[in-house]
Amino acid sequence: MAQTALNNLDENTRLTSPISGIVTARNYDSGDVVAGLPILTIENINPVKVIVNVSESFYSRVAKGMSANVQVDALANEVFEGKVSLIHPTLNPASHTFPVEIEVNNSDQRLRPGMFSRVILNLGTNERPLVRDMAVLKQTGSNDRYVFVEKEGKAVYTLVQLGTRIEDKYEIISGLSAGDRVIVQGNAGLIDGTEVQVVQ
Repeated sequence: MAQTALNNLDENTRLTSPISGIVTARNYDSGDVVAGLPILTIENINPVKVIVNVSESFYSRVAKGMSANVQVDALANEVFEGKVSLIHPTLNPASHTFPVEIEVNNSDQRLRPGMFSRVILNLGTNERPLVRDMAVLKQTGSNDRYVFVEKEGKAVYTLVQLGTRIEDKYEIISGLSAGDRVIVQGNAGLIDGTEVQVVQ
């Protein structure tokens, strides 16, 4: 009877994780009183999942199983191959993007959760214009964004709708037409109709 009780006690003091992985957080020490909260946090890091936001203009071009190249700042000179594992069905109305999950083999465990990554997907060409971020101004008192376009020697106030930010440029969803000349520098003090001189 005593041996049975001892065996039961031993079983009740062993913790077994339902998944294989590594311990990423230890929330209690030996002797602490546990009140129904997680004792350890375990993460499976092989494979790892990379989440990237893609412009809505490419929604029909992203497909499950599509190849992707992933780079992380911590390992800047290396490219990791992955595949699209999940395409989220909902879009962000503010950024006009949708989340895509990419699965990357991490058998050597060099990639770690939380690393900043860059993803390259071959999605073909995008016909939407890109403008420098410094050309885009925010309307005081609202979330509207605008640029100044040079037309016949004058600065023309032009509302724009932004898409994805790509490094130091914004994708313009609407507001600009082919051939528009956007004023990039010296635009902060302009008002609609100000005479300007273009310097190439």
